[in-house]
Amino acid sequence: MPLKQPRTWILVADSARARAVAWLSRDQPLHQVEGFDMRFHHQQAHDMMSERPGRAHESHGTTRHAIEPRMDPVRQAEHRFAESVAQALDDHLARKEFDRFVLVAGPTMLGDLRAAFSTGLLAIVHGTIDKNLTHLTNTQLKDHLLAADMI
Repeated sequence: MPLKQPRTWILVADSARARAVAWLSRDQPLHQVEGFDMRFHHQQAHDMMSERPGRAHESHGTTRHAIEPRMDPVRQAEHRFAESVAQALDDHLARKEFDRFVLVAGPTMLGDLRAAFSTGLLAIVHGTIDKNLTHLTNTQLKDHLLAADMI
């Protein structure tokens, strides 16, 4: 009985977009996974904050200073985008649409995604490439993955 080839997806992401492509075999092109093309529109930090930061009095004297946010709002939005990508992957995994996946993302997004992944997703990561390759076509991406011996 021939062994069943695992269904492999490649997730290519940066802080503004994520797409999944399916690897079928060496002699076939990568195919875009229908319905898995996510985009996030970046805003400037001053556009995300509706008001000026609050002010606080010094404990001694009359000096006041602005209260800085604990986390940069743009960075916070990028982190939420990574969480939504991880949730979408989890949903597809629950429907058993793939068996393993290769993660391709820049270092910051790679860290955000790993932090957001469930244990089920972490268990089936076949490999990672810490480069932003979202600008590549599917053909170029396949060549890059073959050269890196990821698939």
